[in-house]
Amino acid sequence: MCRTKIPAQERVLLFVQFEDLMKKVSEALDFRGIPHLQITGSAVKKSSTLDQFQHNQNARVLLLNVIDESASGANLTNANHAIFLSPLLALSKQAYDARETQAIGRIRRYGQTKHVHIYRFLTLDSVDETIFMERTGMNRNEVLEECVKVADLDL
Repeated sequence: MCRTKIPAQERVLLFVQFEDLMKKVSEALDFRGIPHLQITGSAVKKSSTLDQFQHNQNARVLLLNVIDESASGANLTNANHAIFLSPLLALSKQAYDARETQAIGRIRRYGQTKHVHIYRFLTLDSVDETIFMERTGMNRNEVLEECVKVADLDL
């Protein structure tokens, strides 16, 4: 397994699917002293948080709920790393692909000048691996090849 340290000047979108997990991830980031913002609250507050992330160099990580459409279409090209904390639960492969494409499209779009990195955290030999294989059409060997890099968020 190789470890990849995200350079200090680069920023991260961290996608989580469940509200309770989002809270725990925020607490873990706080514990590690990783400056971050979280998209929550009213439409005005969500918009304000997006604006802060785009213009505030202190917050390196933006924590997003992957199924919350409040940031859909947002141009977040100041980030160039997207991390999916778990595979997306979706009713079909098409719904999975649409959600993932929308999420990645927030940083991989016109105006992006940096190389974009996509990370997917999976727990092997678990339901995570099963969901990921069913939704991507990959077999276990392909999943293992895709899962050799682990992002070290020791910012």
